[in-house]
Amino acid sequence: MQEWKPALDDPADEHRHVSHLFALFPGRQISPLSQPDLAAAAARSLAARGEGGPGWSRAWRIALWARLRDGDRAHSALAGLLREQTLPNLLDTHPPYQLDGNLGAVAGVAELLLQSHLGVIDVLPALPAAWPDGSVTGLRARGGVTVDIRWRAGTAVGLALTADRAGPVAVRCPLLADHPLRDAATGTPVKLAAGTQDTFHFTAEAGRRYQADHAGS
Repeated sequence: MQEWKPALDDPADEHRHVSHLFALFPGRQISPLSQPDLAAAAARSLAARGEGGPGWSRAWRIALWARLRDGDRAHSALAGLLREQTLPNLLDTHPPYQLDGNLGAVAGVAELLLQSHLGVIDVLPALPAAWPDGSVTGLRARGGVTVDIRWRAGTAVGLALTADRAGPVAVRCPLLADHPLRDAATGTPVKLAAGTQDTFHFTAEAGRRYQADHAGS
């Protein structure tokens, strides 16, 4: 996995550019779930680039590590951005200022909590150990699904999916293995079909909200 067609890459070069990893993010051609060898090569190349650079470059690293499902490395990049490349008013500094760092960091954080680029609503795919408990509402998954998540001890304990349109939905969330997904309005359990790689499938109705909860969480 190299940046240039000739073998010009230097493993000691911690350059801010990571354009050769476009297939990992924002592309979808490389994934640890379907191309583990290529993903390992991308991780090695990304690690060699280090964690320095301006804010926009660190924002890219957050998202790339998230796509590699390494939440702790992504969190390290986020912490570095906030500590070293963020002004007191929370604007990103290049210097003097660059919006890419702010918007990119937010996009990277979203990738830590929810991914859907492979056609599956993947819940907490790269949750950092530093965030053992938390919640998020209003994340948008591809296909027109709004997602709310609650987690404790690093595991999802509450999930809500609101569908904009009718059609099939695929979800990867261990919570659904032991807790039924229900229609929030009627309480009726939803028929789930188990798929590959720990996914569950169901058919959504437009405008319906579906939820699953761990009792007592």
